[in-house]
Amino acid sequence: ETASWVPPLFGLAGVIIGTLYVLLDQTLETPADSRRASPIKVLSGILMFVLQYWLSGALLGPKGMLGSWFPMWPVGATEVFL
Repeated sequence: ETASWVPPLFGLAGVIIGTLYVLLDQTLETPADSRRASPIKVLSGILMFVLQYWLSGALLGPKGMLGSWFPMWPVGATEVFL
């Protein structure tokens, strides 16, 4: 279940980030060829984001493999290394 404020907040974040890219490119006079990523780079970035997002749910979500006891790792690491 998603809270009602999440989609508008993410939408606003997208608008802010997109606007900052345009404004900073203009302000810093970034060359046009540097602003154009190849389709392979864009697709690779999207695929890596989807993979890490899926892994975070699969490993650390409420029903994930590490979800219930993952927050206790620092305690265990302290006992082992100190």
